Amino acid sequence: MSTVKEKAKLYLENDIIEQILAPSERLIIRELSDRYKLGLSPLREAVQELSHIGYIQYRPNFGACVTTLSLDELSAIIDYLAQQIEAKSYVKKESPRHRINEYQVLYHYKKLCEHTDVSPPHLPDFLKADEHMVALIECLIPTNPASIVQQTNLRALQILRRYLRLYSIHFCTEWRRILPRNELDLVVHKAVYSANSNYRQLLIDYLVHIRKVIKDSMILGPREGHYYGGRRPVSAA
Repeated sequence: MSTVKEKAKLYLENDIIEQILAPSERLIIRELSDRYKLGLSPLREAVQELSHIGYIQYRPNFGACVTTLSLDELSAIIDYLAQQIEAKSYVKKESPRHRINEYQVLYHYKKLCEHTDVSPPHLPDFLKADEHMVALIECLIPTNPASIVQQTNLRALQILRRYLRLYSIHFCTEWRRILPRNELDLVVHKAVYSANSNYRQLLIDYLVHIRKVIKDSMILGPREGHYYGGRRPVSAA
């Protein structure tokens, strides 16, 4: 059951990130079962689990639906992550949990570079790129011993993936605006190789940059889940 549930969760997560299941779209379990050729029970469990990280929400007299996207939510996520990056760890400095896992940072940065090392007219593997970028940010956030904080951090980062993918779907040819390798290279270099670095501020600046690019692109309208602007969305398929 758990294997089938994980498969259902993966299918739903990918379709939500890819906007195949659009913001505010109602999720009917029987229809999802027909779509994915999976049983009802594992799909119900998968929907429940994805509601815990904010991909799905339950509305009164409506049921489960894909969570909407808004600039207010994006700003709240960026502000929260910036606060976590700035926060002093509650553990002692000599504790291994306080240190950056340099191997993980370099691994995710290497993978991010691989997935974005393309030249026009080729496009990156956006799903893999934002997956590794979010994992990289997670590595650079100080560890907090409180499990509830760790879970909240993970939830915020997973929701951030939806906004990154939202931008790349609509503006796939301008992806370098939201994934500027030079800036990320500086963050990684400072984090890994400089004992007294300002990588945290660099990372915060990068997150603020993401918010500005998405806001300036006018993908999100004044109401949740609405797109507006004179530009025609471009498919990244």
